[in-house]
Amino acid sequence: MSVQYTILTLFDAIHGSLVEIQTSKASPAGDMRQWLWIEGGVVTWLPVVAESTALERFFDRAVLTQHGDRAELKWTGGKRDVLVLYPDCKLRPSFHSLLHQHLN
Repeated sequence: MSVQYTILTLFDAIHGSLVEIQTSKASPAGDMRQWLWIEGGVVTWLPVVAESTALERFFDRAVLTQHGDRAELKWTGGKRDVLVLYPDCKLRPSFHSLLHQHLN
């Protein structure tokens, strides 16, 4: 049986997307909600390690800072991705396929 999921939050960048999903099956950490970065044919799970406010989330390899419908994802290696919030939560078709493969 394939894992069902709902996209709760979608941020899009030029070359990638950051999505928060809720799944019908728990992640390796036991969470039903997961944050994932999709880029270049790869889906990377970003476990939340701390959350100071609703506008700032700390992942194991990046920090997300949100300012209205804009956000920035700062990676531990120094890379920064400028993101835009998409309230309709419609993921790019190619990324949708990658996410489905990743979860199943």
